[in-house]
Amino acid sequence: MTIHTKLAFKDFLGLQFLLVYKKPAFIVLSMFGLGMLCFSVLYFLGFWQKGSLPVFQLLFSAFTLIFLPFSIYRSAINQFKANSHLQEALTYTFGQREVEIKGETFISFLPWSKTYMVEELSTWILIYQDNRVLNVIPKRFVTESELNAFRHLIKNVPGLNSKLKI
Repeated sequence: MTIHTKLAFKDFLGLQFLLVYKKPAFIVLSMFGLGMLCFSVLYFLGFWQKGSLPVFQLLFSAFTLIFLPFSIYRSAINQFKANSHLQEALTYTFGQREVEIKGETFISFLPWSKTYMVEELSTWILIYQDNRVLNVIPKRFVTESELNAFRHLIKNVPGLNSKLKI
């Protein structure tokens, strides 16, 4: 089975935000940031006038709601520009023993036995080489029949850790 993809920066940016904000720690941190922002707004509207100016709450909410997303955005720009392979048209050929990844300037082979995990999200297929390095396939490049064939292939690879939607 073969899948052709071309990753746009917008896709890559969306994936970066998805991967960061699906972690429970960032969800909790963002909720605290929203809570601190609500507290500060209530203070300035006069509903909560106890104590001094909520400087810590304002700084914490600015950090979690402005600085963190901005740093993710800047990091995504730098990663996308620095890695020319992300910008190339890619062809993934899936076999029983490995996946072959062909770009405009490279060819690589990733044996299933060396693959850390395969994960399916609502709009992505993620093939982890280890816990930090991954190959990404936007699902919009995959037909329903190809997706079903891919799921069947991954299920039949012995010892491969996978999180597929069924």
